[in-house]
Amino acid sequence: MFPTLCRLFAPDALPDSLGMSVRYWISAAVAAIAPLAMLAVATPAQAAPPSSACTQYAFNGEFRVQGYPSGWSPTEWEVTFSSTGQFPSGPARVKFADGGFVDGTVTGGAISGRQVEFTIKWKDKPNNYWRFLGFVGDDGLVYRGDERRQTEGGYEALWYSERPLDCIASTAPEPGTTLDPDAPISPADVPR
Repeated sequence: MFPTLCRLFAPDALPDSLGMSVRYWISAAVAAIAPLAMLAVATPAQAAPPSSACTQYAFNGEFRVQGYPSGWSPTEWEVTFSSTGQFPSGPARVKFADGGFVDGTVTGGAISGRQVEFTIKWKDKPNNYWRFLGFVGDDGLVYRGDERRQTEGGYEALWYSERPLDCIASTAPEPGTTLDPDAPISPADVPR
């Protein structure tokens, strides 16, 4: 882009009717401004998002969800834990909008295909278990998951994830990949 602009506005490329000093000023201005224009349009590269062909997702480090109640309380909360793979485990924390927090432990769960399920036991009460259920969208995020209190049974709150999960299995090759027609196949690949 920069070389093209410089060639377009080089002193000898501008009309003679502008006069020599005006042509040089225009050229100098373009030379000074063009690199700044390139910075304004440059965008960082981003990883391609998971696609509708993804058949299995997995946790990939910090998993953070935002929750909002089902009408009984204005309190919002954020749950975080760190886990990798299909089976979550380890310490967890819930932070409430009023600044309070409770620590707990992920006691079980799994990601099965696009279905996410996990349970956290909070340390503030003996039977304070929250069970989270949700489905992963094509972008790897969970929207409109629901959270239930195990002792109370009913629906308590909606939640959504803030960071995409990893796609670890897919029904189609990723865009830009090609299949090798000479690749060997296994007996399991042969139709019966």
